[in-house]
Amino acid sequence: MKIISKISILSLVLLFLIACSAEDTLKEESQSNNSDILTENSPWRFSNFKLDWSKKTEKDTITDEEIELDVIESYKGLMFSFNSDGTGQTVMQDSNDEPHTWTWFFDGNDEICFDGICETNRFTNIVLSTDNFSFNIIAGSPSISSGEQIIYSGRYTFN
Repeated sequence: MKIISKISILSLVLLFLIACSAEDTLKEESQSNNSDILTENSPWRFSNFKLDWSKKTEKDTITDEEIELDVIESYKGLMFSFNSDGTGQTVMQDSNDEPHTWTWFFDGNDEICFDGICETNRFTNIVLSTDNFSFNIIAGSPSISSGEQIIYSGRYTFN
C-alpha cells in the first residue's frame, strides 16, 4: 500500500512539473509570436482612444468626453515602430520634433514594458493581430488644481 501511495504522489508531482513546463513553453511561444507580429507590422499608426475611467479634483470641470476627445486629437499622426533588437521609436507625423527612442520587451504576462521598467512604463491588456494593436495604459495630465493631475485610463488602438 505504501508503494502505491508513493507512486501516486510521484506521478502527481511529475504530471505537475510537465504541465508547468508546457505552460511556460506556450507563454514563451506566444510572446515570441507577439514580438514578431509587433516588429513585422511596424510602424503602428494611432487610430482611436476609448476612456475607461478618470480621477479628477473637485476644481476640474473637464468631462470624460472632453478627455477622450483631447487624447484623440493629441495622438493624431502618432506612430510607434518596434524593432526586433528591442529598440523602438515614437514619431509624430508632420512634426519637426525628433523621434523619441526607447527600449521595450514583453514581461511574461503579455504586457510591454519600456526602458527596462515594468512597474509604471507599460502597456497592459494587449490585443495584437497583424493589422491591429491595442492596449490599456494609465496616464495623467495637468489639473486646474496646482500640483495635481487628472489621472485616467483607456484603450489605445493602433493599425
